[in-house]
Amino acid sequence: MKFRNQWMKYGFRNESGSDGGDSGSGGQGNAKTYTEEELQAAIEAQTSGLKSKRDELLNAQKQLKEQLKQFDGIDPEATRNMLKRFENDEEAKLIAAGNVDEVVNRRVDRMQSDFDKNLKIAQAETQKYQQKAQNLEQTVINGHVAQAAAAAGVLPNAIDDIAALSKGMFALNDQGQALLIGADGQPQYAADGKTPMTAHDWVSNMKETKPYFFPSAQGGGARGSDGASGGSLKRSQMSAEQVHEYTQKHGRAAYLALPK
Repeated sequence: MKFRNQWMKYGFRNESGSDGGDSGSGGQGNAKTYTEEELQAAIEAQTSGLKSKRDELLNAQKQLKEQLKQFDGIDPEATRNMLKRFENDEEAKLIAAGNVDEVVNRRVDRMQSDFDKNLKIAQAETQKYQQKAQNLEQTVINGHVAQAAAAAGVLPNAIDDIAALSKGMFALNDQGQALLIGADGQPQYAADGKTPMTAHDWVSNMKETKPYFFPSAQGGGARGSDGASGGSLKRSQMSAEQVHEYTQKHGRAAYLALPK
């Protein structure tokens, strides 16, 4: 009503441009009257701009509220920190710049590096266990060779030498038996071409190739192994058994003092 009263006081003028009075009668002419509909229409025309602006602001406020609903339960500070870390991340910058292939290559390189590192560790572990298995296998083979040497009558002090010679020459089959193998790693066979050669066969053949590993037969005219034949014993004429017995009884120095 206040707005309408002010409008009626200042807003309307008659057709002659006066403020509603009759100039012919000293400003006391009859004022023009308006209907309620005319007054309301005039008010609507004057306030239509304000209403439009009001509706625009209300609509914008409503849209803003709708947009804010999707952020319910999200910590703004935590979100800002996360975005900051993301912005500072080199890969994020590359992705933002469209260098996706470079990001993929970098990640593949990291995966390859991790794979190579783990592979080296696994290979080192495997090599360690393989070495343990080889050592264990050689120990078992040495046992087989020692048993075969003892059974063949090898001198006790020569068994270690025979075991050393056997290194790399035998392999265990699935039954745990030590079989003689060739340079190609394949089993060696006896004369029949069917029977694999064992440690016993190998040691027995040494009686011909390495007779000094075995006791020598002493006939009726043989000299005693302790050199009791008046000092005529020579080192070059002594068997392995005689050398062993002489050094055990007289010592290494006495043995070396004998004539060659």
